[in-house]
Formats: sequence, structure tokens, C-alpha cells
Amino acid sequence: MIIGRLGGNDSITKITGDDQFQGTLFIRCQFNDNVFPEFEGFSEVDYLNIGNNGSLENIEMPNLTKINNGAYIATGSRTTSLSFSNLESVSNPFEIVVAYDLINTVDFSKLTSISGDFEFSSNFFLNK
Repeated sequence: MIIGRLGGNDSITKITGDDQFQGTLFIRCQFNDNVFPEFEGFSEVDYLNIGNNGSLENIEMPNLTKINNGAYIATGSRTTSLSFSNLESVSNPFEIVVAYDLINTVDFSKLTSISGDFEFSSNFFLNK
């Protein structure tokens, strides 16, 4: 599943899918979008890729509990919150790229298992 341009006049605010999504979920929020859609279902996905986020302020997936085959998550130029509050496990590889120093909330509070490589990178010193 590829989710293209979100926000603006054609705003997609909710996406419903299988609870155990057997595929790759690509999310691209481009241009001047600032709304990350609500995901219903999607407690488990095979691969998650969130990138090219434009002016997206919050990246949140509270229903997601398991990622089976890796994840890549990149913040945008206005992202202040990155929250996967119920995510428990991620398998290899797991990469988070924080490109700007506006992040004030990072919530992976239930994450207990990363099987494989984990990389958290940023171009600034995280002191928040």
C-alpha cells in the first residue's frame, strides 16, 4: 500500500486496513501537509516506511504493535512529535532519522524487542 499526498484540500484523515497488514506500508506526506492520518487496524505490518514528510507536525500510530520486516521513519521540517506508544516489537532493520531539532516528544514506551539492527540518527545534538 502506498499512500501518496496527504493533506491540503484533498485531506485524508482516516485510513482503514487489515489488523494484520501483510505488506509494505509507505506513507508520504509532502508539500504543505501537516495532518498525519488516523490509522484504523494496522496493529501489525510487514514493513513500514514513513518519509518525505514536508511540514508534517506529528507522526503517530497508536494502534501499531508489531513490525515484522523492518521500518524506516524520517521526520519532516516541522515535526515536533514522534509517537508509536503501543509498538512492542520491530524486526531488522529499524531506522529513525530526525532531521530537525524541533522534536520534543519521542514515544516508544512499550517497545521491548528489536531483533536486528537499530539506528537512530540526527543532524543535531538531541538534548530534550
